[in-house]
Amino acid sequence: MRPVSRSRRTPRSWRPARSGFTVVELLVVIAIIATLMGLAAVAVYRFRATGPEMATRTQVRNVHNKVTTQWQAVRDKAQRETIPATVLTSILTSLSITNPADPKVRAEYVRQKLAQAFPQSIGEALNPGAVGPWAPYTTYLSSLTITAGNATPVPEEVAFCLLMALERGPQNTGMSKEDFGSMAAKNLPISGTIQGPCLVDAWGRPLSFSRGSGGPVVTSAGRDGQLGTLDDLSSTNVP
Repeated sequence: MRPVSRSRRTPRSWRPARSGFTVVELLVVIAIIATLMGLAAVAVYRFRATGPEMATRTQVRNVHNKVTTQWQAVRDKAQRETIPATVLTSILTSLSITNPADPKVRAEYVRQKLAQAFPQSIGEALNPGAVGPWAPYTTYLSSLTITAGNATPVPEEVAFCLLMALERGPQNTGMSKEDFGSMAAKNLPISGTIQGPCLVDAWGRPLSFSRGSGGPVVTSAGRDGQLGTLDDLSSTNVP
């Protein structure tokens, strides 16, 4: 009698190992990648829109702090020192005053010393008033073959004078354009075809400078490049 052979059947619970992804899983992965790319694109767009503004705010604040330090030193010294006789005579004549102790005389002397130290144009650097020009400025301008400024100072000229004052002013502390960052200075036309280093904002446009009644004011024209508009970034409104 032959033994009954038992057939070897594969258990129904066993299945071969699956390889790869299903279509649904691939679609989920693609959707996740697309979402991440979208978020990255939004972040890049926002940075491109706000990055230059944030950098310019820092630049304006940095330049203003450095100008203010030197400004206060020049002003304090002018308020204490004896006014040279020739300068005093010139100021008395220009103000039509005979009393040297008149507060207006000292105020005018301080104003002229600040103009000498922080000219807003090349013309003013060469002729700030009775106090005379600051010799290092005239030497520097001569080295650039500049002997006169524009009739109406261009923005580049103002930014050039601002950097010149910080580098070569009466209260010079060894400062250079590199102290403001690698992108803070740029050669721009300042007098005809002559170019010179100017302090610029993150858009590469010249920074503006003025001697306000309350102290120095540094301003960027902002995103639109137009001074006097709502997007100006000034040391008066940049915390």
